[in-house]
Amino acid sequence: MKKNKPSISIFGVFITIVSISAFSYAVFYRIKNLPVENIAPSPPLQAEVITDNAESVVLGEKVEEPKKEVEKLAPPPQVTALSYIIYDIRKGEVAAESNSDLILPPASTTKIMTALVALEEYSISDVLPIPKGCLKLPGTQAYLSEGDFLSVESLLYALLLPSASDAACVLASGRNNPSEFLAKMNKKAGELGLKHTNFDNVIGLDSDSDSHYSTASDLLLIAKEALENQELMKIVGTKYYEVPSYDSARTYTVRNTNELLFSLPGTIGIKTGTTEKAGAGLVYAYKNTSKYKEAIIIVMGSREDSRFSDAKALLDWYLTL
Repeated sequence: MKKNKPSISIFGVFITIVSISAFSYAVFYRIKNLPVENIAPSPPLQAEVITDNAESVVLGEKVEEPKKEVEKLAPPPQVTALSYIIYDIRKGEVAAESNSDLILPPASTTKIMTALVALEEYSISDVLPIPKGCLKLPGTQAYLSEGDFLSVESLLYALLLPSASDAACVLASGRNNPSEFLAKMNKKAGELGLKHTNFDNVIGLDSDSDSHYSTASDLLLIAKEALENQELMKIVGTKYYEVPSYDSARTYTVRNTNELLFSLPGTIGIKTGTTEKAGAGLVYAYKNTSKYKEAIIIVMGSREDSRFSDAKALLDWYLTL
């Protein structure tokens, strides 16, 4: 006997649809006619801003920036020098300066320019005679002997280590008269862009007419040129040297006047200078590869016993940068 499958009548479906529609209409009508105050308001939408400290804040709310502690850089130390400049070689910029355009006598730092021109005029193997006119000059002497012969290299050691005036005179007199050599020094000053420098002697002696002058800024330009010359830098980095005469009949022992070369690691040169008008000056170069620090420091017008401590104090400050 077959069982009949249950069937859904069309009438039943119709009744179900009508019932659901009536119920939905009643609910909608009731909500529509409720007083507004009886409808619970939806909470306002809030936009969140994600901050660095992962805190959420409402858009428009003032956000307090976290206060960063800024380390204040200590100013350069007080020194006795009337003028100074610190140049960072690696960065190619001045790290600090004081009165660096103040015009002052350069004293024997002049001899850096004397050496630069001599290296353009001669080969270091050239040999020059010692004329009588170069003996017994004012300033420090290497006590060269009249009629002796020295190589240009030996004369440069005598010029730059003990700051010998007689060596400066020999170099200036070798191929020209000293006035022509001096003119070449002033010409080179112009080529290097020196704005406030004039040389009226090759030694660095004070001038009665105050016509021998420079500035720390200009000496910096001379020093930068010197650092490009390997031969010159080898000489100024030497503590002691035995200067032989050409025939080796005698030697002249010279010592570098740059005391920091003996006491301060990293010192690579370059020249001291002292006169009554100039006070004490120093053109100083430093290099520390492990610390990535290279600097040129110029001090002018220091007290004679303070130029090295002035330079060291400025260097210590630079090393904190």
